[in-house]
Amino acid sequence: MHPPFSVLLVSGNDGVLKPLLEALEKIGFEAGVARSCGHAKTMLERPDPPALLFVDAVLPDGKCEDVIGWAARSATPAQAIVIVETVDYDLYLDALEAGAVDFVTPPFSAADIAWVLSSVREKSASLSHLAA
Repeated sequence: MHPPFSVLLVSGNDGVLKPLLEALEKIGFEAGVARSCGHAKTMLERPDPPALLFVDAVLPDGKCEDVIGWAARSATPAQAIVIVETVDYDLYLDALEAGAVDFVTPPFSAADIAWVLSSVREKSASLSHLAA
């Protein structure tokens, strides 16, 4: 049985996962990890899905837009922030159209991630319970 997480990181890339997990831990968040679209879908179908996802734009078995859609349709709709390695405004616009609320690029500092989470929380009443 997996413990419930308020935050889920969806990426198969350790170079993305490790620094983002460290930044989240520094600001008081424990995050779950899904290394594929299939794993993310399984976690989003649970009765206690995460409230927020960081979704890598590049996934081994699908598109970030798929995960964003599943997040929006989960038992408690989740918000998604897309992770991109370089700023790509076309990808950013595509992600927003798919339902993402923001995007982040490395390096992931705790201060930057805290600011993004604060901004997303202000926009979404469903995330007001997340404390940083």
